[in-house]
Parts: sequence; C-alpha cells; structure tokens
Amino acid sequence: MSKSIFEEVGETPGDGARPSGGGGAGGAEAARLQNRKLIRIWLFVLAALVIVQILVGGLTRLTDSGLSITEWRPVTGVIPPLSDAAWEAELEKYRSTTEYQVQNRGMSMAEFKVIYWWEWGHRQWGRLIGLVFVLPFAWFLYQKTIPQGWTGRIALLGGLGLLQGVIGWWMVASGLTGRLDVSQYRLAVHLGLAFVILGMIFWCALSLGREDWALLQARRRREPSLRLYANALVGLAFLQILMGAFVAGMDAGRIYTQWPGMGEGIYPAGEPFLPFDEPAAAQFVHRVLGYLLVLAALFFWWASRRSAFAKTRLWGAIAAGLVTAQAALGIVTLIHAAPPSWSILHQFGAVLLFAALVHAAHQAAYPKDERIAA
Repeated sequence: MSKSIFEEVGETPGDGARPSGGGGAGGAEAARLQNRKLIRIWLFVLAALVIVQILVGGLTRLTDSGLSITEWRPVTGVIPPLSDAAWEAELEKYRSTTEYQVQNRGMSMAEFKVIYWWEWGHRQWGRLIGLVFVLPFAWFLYQKTIPQGWTGRIALLGGLGLLQGVIGWWMVASGLTGRLDVSQYRLAVHLGLAFVILGMIFWCALSLGREDWALLQARRRREPSLRLYANALVGLAFLQILMGAFVAGMDAGRIYTQWPGMGEGIYPAGEPFLPFDEPAAAQFVHRVLGYLLVLAALFFWWASRRSAFAKTRLWGAIAAGLVTAQAALGIVTLIHAAPPSWSILHQFGAVLLFAALVHAAHQAAYPKDERIAA
C-alpha cells in the first residue's frame, strides 16, 4: 500500500533509537546534530526557492509570457539571444504560434523581449533550484552525513524536481499546437506538482528538526482525530489549488465578477456545467470549494481547542485565520476582475496557506509535548 507524504517519519528499523550518550562520543554526537541542522537549513532554502518559482510562474502566466520561447533546450537554453539576428530568429519562431497570430500580431521587438525575459527567467530559476539541490546533496552523500533512512526520501525530492521540468515543457508544448493558451489540464498538473514538492520539502525539514526517537515518541502521543482533520484540510486545500489552476488557465476569474451570486443567480443560466472545460463552471466550483475550505478550517480550529498540546491549538487557530483571510482575498480579487496585482497576491496567499496547513498537519501527526496544566 502506498503512503502519503504525511505518513509516519522515522519508522525504518534502527532510525528511532534514542542515542545513549555518555563516554567519549560527545564530539561525534555534536557533529551528527550539526549535520542534521545543515540539511534542514538546506531544505528550507530549497522550499524558499520553490515558493519564488511558483510566484514567478504565476507572473509568467499573468503576463502571457509562457509561449515566448518555443523550444526546450535544457542545456543551451541557459544562453539567451546575444545578437540582433538571434533576437529576430526567436521572434520569428514566436510569430508561428497561434497566440501571436490572434493576440499579439504586430508585436514589436521591445514588447517581445519583455515576455521573453519573463519566460527565460522562469526557466533559469528552475535550473537554479536544480543546482541548489544537486550540489549539496552530492556533497552530503560524499561526506556520509545524511541521517540513516533519509537518503531515499531526499533523492525522491530531486526526482520530482526533474519530472517537474519535463512537465513544464509538456505544458508549454500544448500551447504551440494551435491553441491560444496552454492546456488548463497540463497547467493544473504543473502547479499541483509544484505544491506537492513544496509540501514534501517542508514536511522533511520539519521532521529533521527533531530526532527520530523524538518523532516516534510524539507519534504515540498524537490525537488521531485531529491528525485526520488536519490531513483532510491539507487535501481539500490542494484540491482548491488545482481548481485555481483551471480558473487561471481559462481566465475564469475575469467573468461573473459579482459576489455572492454569479450573474442573476447562484449559477448563471445557460452556462454548461463542465468545471474543467468551461470558465463559468470552473469559477463556480472554485467558489464552492472555498466555502467548504473555510468551514473545514473552522471545524479544525474548534476541534483543536480541546487538544492537550499548546502548539496544536495554536496551529488550529493559524489555519482558520489564514484560510478565512485567503477566502476574503479571493473575493476581492474576483470583484476586481482578477488584475495581475491581486491575482499574484492571491497566489502568494495560497502558498503561505499551504505551508501553514502542512505545518499544522505535522504538529497533529507529531505533537510536541507542551501540555496544559493538570
């Protein structure tokens, strides 16, 4: 049976033994803890880089820049056009796209360079993330400083990052074959995998903040119902993020900008209900999931108030507050017809919220032992 990214950490035989201490092992123990700390810092740096990449990707989408580079050159693509002739060749390739012919016909070289640099920067940031992963990981392997049982988990992160690059090109390619924009399905896969990677990196970094024996002890203290509620909340937030990708992919946030209704009713008359193919239906489902997410977050907060652990209660309140704020921000973004400034702020809110919910789920799975007085 496969395990989710929120399954138990430290269950590999031998991982969970509490260090015995004593003797002349103090220096080795200090070095081991220091290495664990360095790996944790490295993972947090990777998480920060992924967050920036998600936001840059959002801006690339909002500026309609994603189709400006019509080839995938993983190595030579590092070098941008360096001459007028090279720039003209790139623009000529872009002129063959449906996006240019329908939306940007007659675009000047100066205008083309703006969208080209956005897409080029997005791809270079992905390459930077790859380097920041590969070089330290290779060094940690060489030095044999990765904690027992963690090498495979960290290597999986790198494999998913490589897959993400392939999916990114798969998404772009869909917009070069007669479409005005990239496929909303492929956009959802691309964005969804970015959040999976972010969640896994963050989960691993949080777990490395405590010894494996401490995680095993915390696992025995967990409150099963709260863990279930927290994981369900993360799952629902992830579904909402995927639905947000469909909304963005079809520009569905720029129609029916009334709230709480759509048009003259709950759902506009005459609009087909095809949530993954019709903008009105996508926006409606995104709204409904938003309401459900607020209710679920408030329920988690209500349930967490009775927890024996102070940090569980704290993260329950943080989750409810951030979900409510994100829903309000979504409404404001819709009422303003999703301009780039509000849209990217809404996307940043989604990143912040998702990271907070992962933290809340980790606390529910491995509660720290701050208890209320008896």
